[in-house]
Amino acid sequence: MPFLSPLFLFAAVAAVVPIALHLLNRRNPKPFDFSTLRFLRLAVAKTRRSRRLTQILVLLMRVLIILLLTLAFAQPRLRSANWLPPGPRLVIIVIDGSGSMRCRDVEHSNYDKARTWALDLLSELRDRDKAALFVTGRDNPKMVFPAISNHGLIVKAIKDTSCGFGQTDLVNDLRVVLEESLERHPEQALEIHYFSDFQTAAWNRREIKDLGTLLKKKDVRLFLNRVASPEVGNAWISRVRLHPEAILGQGDVRARAKIESDDN
Repeated sequence: MPFLSPLFLFAAVAAVVPIALHLLNRRNPKPFDFSTLRFLRLAVAKTRRSRRLTQILVLLMRVLIILLLTLAFAQPRLRSANWLPPGPRLVIIVIDGSGSMRCRDVEHSNYDKARTWALDLLSELRDRDKAALFVTGRDNPKMVFPAISNHGLIVKAIKDTSCGFGQTDLVNDLRVVLEESLERHPEQALEIHYFSDFQTAAWNRREIKDLGTLLKKKDVRLFLNRVASPEVGNAWISRVRLHPEAILGQGDVRARAKIESDDN
């Protein structure tokens, strides 16, 4: 569907309301006996034309406002040739699997949202389009690589993945994904879709410029999709200490944690 919420399109029926009101409020002039006054006739005709034009413009504006509101709530999907390369697409999906993605709202974690968005992206691909999957914050982030056209396997891999407790370096992750993808597909235009909460601590700012230079040299579209709620700030573990001191061996461990927050 070209709309994210197509049911709102039924609200376009409301556009007939101002048209109906316009037709109901049309007044048929009543004839009155009057003396022959040429200038009065000219003034009446001019005023009538001006009033009719104003009424038509107001009617069009009312209908246009209703239609624009309907389209806004229906959320149309835009696909531009300037954003996406022509021909079959090569899509690299990167999901942040670090510990901060476990942050939850009432129902879903950031990782759950990232998986949902990634599945929506896969549902838009055509049969000839290829896709690959990376989940960062793991020992082996390559879940499905190189890219394949069997989207069902990628959907299964996304649903089977879970969020870890590790950390991630966003810039380094993007560099690794970019270099390996370009090595496998040097001639094809590339899309990288990164789903993350984009924690400040995960950005290596010194290496961002080098990554930007690499992106400009190649035919790459980079999409950064922030899945975190705007109300949630940066979150990370700044210090871990065992009290009393202990040496952990094999087996299960139970621990009690005290969590503190600050303005940052």
